[in-house]
Amino acid sequence: MDIAVTLVIQGLVFFISAWVVMKFLWPNIITAIETRQKKIAEGLAAANRSQKDLDEAQARAKEILREARDKAAQLVEQAGMRQEVGRLAIAGASQLLGREIDARTHAELLDKLSAEIARG
Repeated sequence: MDIAVTLVIQGLVFFISAWVVMKFLWPNIITAIETRQKKIAEGLAAANRSQKDLDEAQARAKEILREARDKAAQLVEQAGMRQEVGRLAIAGASQLLGREIDARTHAELLDKLSAEIARG
């Protein structure tokens, strides 16, 4: 065969193959690519939403911890204030009685007074 005939036949085969691919295979390939792009975009959007939700949850957790610490500090402060009131009451009572109450009795009275003050 002549080289020119071979080149012509190869050219025709190439163009027919290209036409078949463009006509029948290319739409399927494009559809698959577009579907994959949509899935990737949805995955990235979900990841962004999840990150935003995580950031909001962390901020809420920090706020709750701060509030809990403040409340705990208030409770500790109130408990100390109640104990101080109890100590002052016992000191005043012992001065009125003119004698010092022993430590065990003092502690019992302080506990009872703290419980009464806590009840209101």
